[in-house]
Amino acid sequence: MLSPVAAPTRLWTRNFRLYFVARIVSMLGDAMFPVALSVAMLSLGYGVTGAGFALAAWMGAFALFVVFGGVLADRFHPRPLMIGSDAVRCLIQGSLALYLGFGHPSVWFVIATSVLGGVATAMFQPGVSSLVPQVAADPQQANGVLKVSEGLSTMAGPAIAGTLLAVTSAAWVFAIDAVTFAVSGICLVALRLPAFEVDRSASTLENLRTGWKEFRSRSWLWGVILIWWVLGVCVWGPLTPLGAASIIDAHGKAAFGYAEAAFG
Repeated sequence: MLSPVAAPTRLWTRNFRLYFVARIVSMLGDAMFPVALSVAMLSLGYGVTGAGFALAAWMGAFALFVVFGGVLADRFHPRPLMIGSDAVRCLIQGSLALYLGFGHPSVWFVIATSVLGGVATAMFQPGVSSLVPQVAADPQQANGVLKVSEGLSTMAGPAIAGTLLAVTSAAWVFAIDAVTFAVSGICLVALRLPAFEVDRSASTLENLRTGWKEFRSRSWLWGVILIWWVLGVCVWGPLTPLGAASIIDAHGKAAFGYAEAAFG
């Protein structure tokens, strides 16, 4: 006797649509940032070294604080942290856009905003996965849709930034980047989530110790992260600023913009 086939779960509910938009536009903003930052630092006269320091400031702050973002998301709720992160990043990118459009920001100003942006992203990232079961009836199906879309956004971000740089300026890219974080934050505010029980039985220090113990106990996890760290420092990190310097010097900003669009 054949068993009845379960009815397919409706994926595109109101909550999931809002979360999907928030996630994808936020990913686009993150992917546009390194390209815009490299061109801005070169345009300001700070060279490849300045661009490298600014990008390293963002990545270092993210790597240092992401573990605290995970603990805070568990102790409170991921959504407030994500909304706050989007608000901070919108303000940072908007201030960079205005400063670049009407002035000449110092290298320390740009590096400071990069640090703040990295910290804000570290507060945002841990909540990304934990919100999925709260916005989707079928988390597995939702994760499949999200991961494919996130991959496309990661590729599209440099392409969009490169195209904008070819026809406008880094200030406009930062302005559009700010809009992506504003859209993400608004979508997250509009979510209607069920009641969420928070476990605060352990202290923050105990949570950090437990997380570190679980991390160390899985060689595949820290091994993959180590590989990505080496690639980031030795390959992807230098690629954008060095590519920007080489192409812009020889062929102009538009050529670099089109190259980034093709790469994306």
